[in-house]
Amino acid sequence: MKPSLNNAPRIKAKIQLIKGARINPLLHLSSGKYMPHIVIGDPNQREVKTQSGTNNISEHYLGVRFVSGPEICDFEIETEVEMTLMYFPDVDYSEALPGKTFTLREGGKIVGFGTILSREQNN
Repeated sequence: MKPSLNNAPRIKAKIQLIKGARINPLLHLSSGKYMPHIVIGDPNQREVKTQSGTNNISEHYLGVRFVSGPEICDFEIETEVEMTLMYFPDVDYSEALPGKTFTLREGGKIVGFGTILSREQNN
């Protein structure tokens, strides 16, 4: 049986939004309405990686849904959040482990970065 978002695995992470990468700070993260992607890798990356000579993205985008965090997540301030792994088990989230770093994506735009603190499998 496919898990619902209520019992999908969750990760806790520290994130930081990049000033100028989006117009507004993030609001009401516990509402479950913010659904970006994370890409495991170097948090200093600021451009999407594509296959040589094409516009095809060569990175593994992992869909997440923010379910807990502050009312306002402002730019350049480290913030602790909790996210569900939205498409588990249909998508391989095996790279999303404590200690891994990632960039936060809105489509092809890198808007922030972070580090995974913990991962929990809810039942």
